[in-house]
Amino acid sequence: MNMNEKIVVYDIGTSGAKSTLYDKSGVVLSIAEQSYATRYPNANWHEQAPEDWWNAIVGCTRALIKNTGTDPAEIVCAATTGHYFGVVPIDRKGVLLRTNVPIWSDMRGLVQGLRFVNKVGCDKWYAMTGRDHPASCAVARILWFAENEPEVHKQVWKYLPTKDYINFRLTGICRTDPSDASGSGVFSLKEGKYSQELLEAAGVDGDLFPEIIPSDGIVGSLTVAAASELGLQKTLKVVCGGGDTCCMALGGKGFENGRVHTSLGSSAFIALTADSIPDKEGIKPNIFKHVIPGLYVVTRNLHSAGNAFRWVRDTVCADLVRQAAAEGVSAYTLMTNLAEHVPPGANKLIFYPVLAFGGPQDTSIHTKGAFVGLDLRHRRGDLIRAAMEGIAMSLAWNIEDMRRIYPVSGDMLLVGGGSESILWRQIIADLYDMPVIRTNIGQDAGTLGALALAAVGIGLWPGFEKIDTLHVVGDRREPIAENTRKYKSMIEVYKYIATCQAAIGDRLAALDM
Repeated sequence: MNMNEKIVVYDIGTSGAKSTLYDKSGVVLSIAEQSYATRYPNANWHEQAPEDWWNAIVGCTRALIKNTGTDPAEIVCAATTGHYFGVVPIDRKGVLLRTNVPIWSDMRGLVQGLRFVNKVGCDKWYAMTGRDHPASCAVARILWFAENEPEVHKQVWKYLPTKDYINFRLTGICRTDPSDASGSGVFSLKEGKYSQELLEAAGVDGDLFPEIIPSDGIVGSLTVAAASELGLQKTLKVVCGGGDTCCMALGGKGFENGRVHTSLGSSAFIALTADSIPDKEGIKPNIFKHVIPGLYVVTRNLHSAGNAFRWVRDTVCADLVRQAAAEGVSAYTLMTNLAEHVPPGANKLIFYPVLAFGGPQDTSIHTKGAFVGLDLRHRRGDLIRAAMEGIAMSLAWNIEDMRRIYPVSGDMLLVGGGSESILWRQIIADLYDMPVIRTNIGQDAGTLGALALAAVGIGLWPGFEKIDTLHVVGDRREPIAENTRKYKSMIEVYKYIATCQAAIGDRLAALDM
């Protein structure tokens, strides 16, 4: 290899794809992004088009080469990360069998998933897989296809996770890694492989799932067709990569036991790297096999976070979106400016953020979001601050549960798009009652994790320790005692709202209208 080796990382996100070009030392040379649509043909269906993912990857790759003047021969490796629980059906010729496919927040497989889990036994299934809800697992969606679109299902050769479909388009080879496989709902965490017992209980052929290789394993080289489309050399190696949660954990310095971070993006989660599976009765965090052998990523998730805040932006602040476009700034900056003038607690207004799939404390699948405590004195700034606080309250509740399983102390690293907001960082510090730091990595933790897998996979890095040297702390927020005191009282109300929203959601779902 020459001295100018570079690595390209692909991140298939909820709102769009991001491609990042790194040099071999981990320095970002250029970033290109391209958005795509999520479609909602049914209240519980959330779909994207895999062809949109691929077109975004192609467009972004060519943009990186053009913007940097890079010789394509210098780009020696690629790695991909992406949203979890994908089920992309392809036939033996590699033909995509459905234009749009379910993404992580899709709920269409709920009935089939519950039927499968009840057959296995809820506690046993959780103990084997670390999954806390069957609807979000790949196997539930496969069972839905088998029942509702049998003409598609009978043609399927493989159902591929999101990032692995991109790897297939790159190499023509179907593989996955342990982190993505552990989102299938039929993967045994302790055995590190698909469970024959669970496959038989589901009535699903194990051959429908891709073979598992290490996250830093090489899938293959570019096909001639992929190299031509991307403008890259066909000698480029493709490293498998991992699911976004685990790549974020790795890129967020989570390559050793006990390290923890909070990711605040379209969804949000607290992720702790652990060397053992928790066995605390009554608490069921999501558990993934880490991209690093021998480790796990223990998470508590909030599926409605940045996407709920985006709804506030688009619904309540449409004029600010137009103003921001005219001024060349982010609409979120203008929103935060309003929220900064509102006291902690948003004048006793609480936002319950479940606008998509609920969180671990939601006892009903019908739970929906709400503004609670609204009266005539409240203004738009109150609604914006309440939304930021409501999302943070859900995460703080999750921290309470995490602390019952593992020690969670020290500094909390905040990553993801929401980490850019100073106000949000302070709100989270106050609610967590612990210091919150933001580093230069910001919302690029996932791509950094995938980069590390690529660099280790092809031998450019001896290990993952280099990740620590790439993080430089840019801001630190200490909790403000008076704010923490106020929020502790509000969280108790927030918990009561969760109970009420579950009951209200069930009653709304029962209405014949």
